Amino acid sequence: MDNWENILLSFKEHYREYYLNNKEVLIDNQTKDWSKNFTIVQQTFQKYLSVFSAINLPLASNQCITTIGDFGTNGHAFFYNSSAYPFYCVEHYATTMYADVFVLHELLHAYHYTIQPEYYFHNQTEQSLLSRNLLCEGVATFCSSIITTLPTQQILWADVYTNAQYNNWLQQCHVSKKDMCRFCLDNFHHALTNELFYYADGSPLYNRGGYWLGMNIVQDLYQVVVQPSRCCSIPQKVMQNTTHFNGYKRKLNETYPCVKQSFPHPVHCQPCTK
Repeated sequence: MDNWENILLSFKEHYREYYLNNKEVLIDNQTKDWSKNFTIVQQTFQKYLSVFSAINLPLASNQCITTIGDFGTNGHAFFYNSSAYPFYCVEHYATTMYADVFVLHELLHAYHYTIQPEYYFHNQTEQSLLSRNLLCEGVATFCSSIITTLPTQQILWADVYTNAQYNNWLQQCHVSKKDMCRFCLDNFHHALTNELFYYADGSPLYNRGGYWLGMNIVQDLYQVVVQPSRCCSIPQKVMQNTTHFNGYKRKLNETYPCVKQSFPHPVHCQPCTK
């Protein structure tokens, strides 16, 4: 059994290395009362522990890490020794709806890393690999839709967007799907800043479009896999090859013939360095 104090010390360094953007905001946030948010996260986490147990998804640990962040990431999963722990930056979790979506999402990352540790990252280049992000986020988002009865709008945005905002964003995603696919196929093995997974005003390419595209990729290629345990157990190389070479590239070419010449087979991409 890992020592919890050592886990938290290691996580603190991990957060500073990979997620901290604004130290002043972090310091200011640490002076505020987030007790309500902490309670929402903990109650929701306990609820999903029961759900995972009921559907036979064994977790490496029944504990999570709750911390105060700088309004950057809302959480992810932290791998320590042989266990992955979901972590939550509580300043984001002001509502139960938000927690219902993203507590589960990060818990699925932890489960995924536990089943397939090769998806985890060990440096900033690996963290930023587009293929890793596209597949990890796609698996977590797709599996969320299986485990819960929440509609796709909430799976993707919780209560951040109104119905009108979501419908407008979704329409932009469909219109921009060819461009997003081209971007992903061109940069599949590259380390990027991953605009596809950030929240920002503008086109879906720069506004969390990667979550929608990743979910669709996993759903399109693995629609016969209806159990999260099976979906999360697919090795990274298998999913990468199926997605890039055998599956989604062919599907994209069938859907958008004009793109066919842009992606000769095989594609030899070299990872970029930051």
